[in-house]
Amino acid sequence: MRRGLDRGVRRVALVGTESQQTQLRQILLSVDGQIEPHRAAPTAVTSEHDLVFVASPFDEATLHHLSSLDATPWLVILTPRLDGALMSRIEGVSNLVALLSIDAKGGPRVGHMMYVIRRLLSPMAVTPSSQELMRWGSTTISWTPRSTAEAASLVDALGAVGHRLGLSQAEAAATCVAAHELVTNALYAAPTDSKGNLRFAHHREQPVELSASEAPRIELTVDGNSVAVDVTDPFGGLTAARFFAAIGNDLAGSGGVVTLDRSHGSAGLGLSRCLREGATLRAEVTPGVRSFVGWWRDRRHHLPSAGRSAIFLETSS
Repeated sequence: MRRGLDRGVRRVALVGTESQQTQLRQILLSVDGQIEPHRAAPTAVTSEHDLVFVASPFDEATLHHLSSLDATPWLVILTPRLDGALMSRIEGVSNLVALLSIDAKGGPRVGHMMYVIRRLLSPMAVTPSSQELMRWGSTTISWTPRSTAEAASLVDALGAVGHRLGLSQAEAAATCVAAHELVTNALYAAPTDSKGNLRFAHHREQPVELSASEAPRIELTVDGNSVAVDVTDPFGGLTAARFFAAIGNDLAGSGGVVTLDRSHGSAGLGLSRCLREGATLRAEVTPGVRSFVGWWRDRRHHLPSAGRSAIFLETSS
């Protein structure tokens, strides 16, 4: 069973090289001086730890050890590359919080690290929008499409809006891809009936129309350094297993085989396309209440498969 965020974070195990452990320790303590970070070998992690940061190539040994524990800590894997072999190793792993990219020297990307730590430390805080995470001066435009037709019009208009906000043709095209995939998931994969059954996931060829209270909210945010798309639905049905499996499905050809849970039809398959077009994909879900998925692309240097991060947090706010 996936651990809830209400337990809190104090004891943190750091698995990696000495240099990586030192950097991780510095980042953790800069966020909260009450955290107790411990350098650890893969087999030294225990159920008493609340959180484990493990850097590649120590992840395989650590995952094998964690499978023997009665209670699994939250897990963050730092990796230079998201590929099929890694996604195969994490299949079925409970309490996975994030796959965070590391730089060419093996160091963690500070912004991604601090986001995860702060969210784990403040599970009751409202999910921050991309506008809140960007620098002052960003521009945000929002929509609430209720139907397939409205969603299609939104995606068509989004490219033109992006151009007016200064996006290049490539940036606008990538943003449209992300918006299309996330909005489609929100319209088809999220809605449930009174018994919790999915209403449209297996019928994506049919147009849908939602009530005003069911409509997802889409936000496009742009500043000089980044472009982001946030989509929030009022159902809260996205799970960590579906999130990471959907990302891994697209990477299966790059080493390893990932089995995608298709019980939600093709729901979630578009998440892999989103990550391909961006640098970060973050999801925050309050089960049965709300699912938030945010896509982020760095306009200064877009990296192919290195430099990408995927984050999933189950919140109580």
